[in-house]
This record gives sequence, C-alpha cells and structure tokens, in this order.
Amino acid sequence: MRIARLLALLGLGVMLAGCVAGSLQPLYTDKEVTFDPGLLGKWQELDVPDPGVWTFAKGEGQAYTLTIEQKTDKGGKDRTFWEAHLVSLGMYTVLDLCPAPLATEKQVVDKYGYVGLHSQSLVRREKDTFHLAVLDLDWVDKQIAQGKAHLSFVELENQDRLLTGSTQELQQFYAYAARDPEVFVELVVLKRVK
Repeated sequence: MRIARLLALLGLGVMLAGCVAGSLQPLYTDKEVTFDPGLLGKWQELDVPDPGVWTFAKGEGQAYTLTIEQKTDKGGKDRTFWEAHLVSLGMYTVLDLCPAPLATEKQVVDKYGYVGLHSQSLVRREKDTFHLAVLDLDWVDKQIAQGKAHLSFVELENQDRLLTGSTQELQQFYAYAARDPEVFVELVVLKRVK
C-alpha cells in the first residue's frame, strides 16, 4: 500500500493492521515542538517503484505543511495534505502528522467538526536523507498485554488499537520505546530533490 494512502486512511479514522499506530492526541505541546529549516523543500521516496514526493513548507508557528504526491494506478496524481510537527523528546525526534482538511471541506468541518488522527514516526535526518520509522505494533501489543504500556487505548472491531492517552502519556511511551531502536520499523526513506 502506498505510504500517502496509508497515512490518509489513518487520518480518516481507519486503522490498518500491522502498519501505523494512531492516536487521538498529538505527541506535542508547544514546549516540545522544534523547527528544522533543513527539512523545508521537496523529498522523494527511495527504493520504491513510482516514488512519491513529500514537500515540506513553513506552516503556522513551528508547524510544517506537508503535501505528499503519489502517482495513481491510472497515471494521475493523488495529493494528501498534512500538518506536521517535529517533536523533541530528549535525544529522539518524532514527526507527528495530522491530516489537514482541504479548503473545500471547510464548510463541513465548521458545521460538523473534525477529529484528525495523529500518526507518529521516529525520524532521523542526515543532510539530504530523511528516515521515518514507526512503532512495531506487535511490540506495542506485547507491552500492553504485559502491563508495561501505561497508555490508554480503545480496541477497535478489527482488533487494532487506537491510542487515546494524553499527550504526556504518549510522550512517556515514545521516550520509553525509543530506547530500543529494534521496536521501530522503517516506513520510508526520503532523499532531498535537488
């Protein structure tokens, strides 16, 4: 499944088994948000057929606006739009993504409200290469089953878990998880487009 579509489905509230954990709350408060101007610009997915292009632009405050553009099966282009924040958790950096409603959806959002799910990736940037890794959901399940994950969640019909804990709980959980890089699975590697 294409990365942008996977993330878009998360944003619409659909959890996909074995892919990315989603949360109702963001992983950040203003205190943990950081801004790396070196992330601005276009990045292309590596090692995939028909690589997508991720464009990071300056958003409001310390936020980024992210547009992910993928080729469709019929040769067209599919774009998804995100609000992104880099979150500093000690010696680890996490990218928190939340779908951004389109301007054309504004009337619906204003009338009925909007709850976008957050997805988080442990990130590492080395000059012109940007790595994103997500929590291994089997590991998350084991932590929950063993009572080691002090984190609120709800179990969905498809047996996936939606993290419902507070921002502080999420931060503690990610800081705990980040101590062991084996619990993260590489989602995508991006290379800067010159």
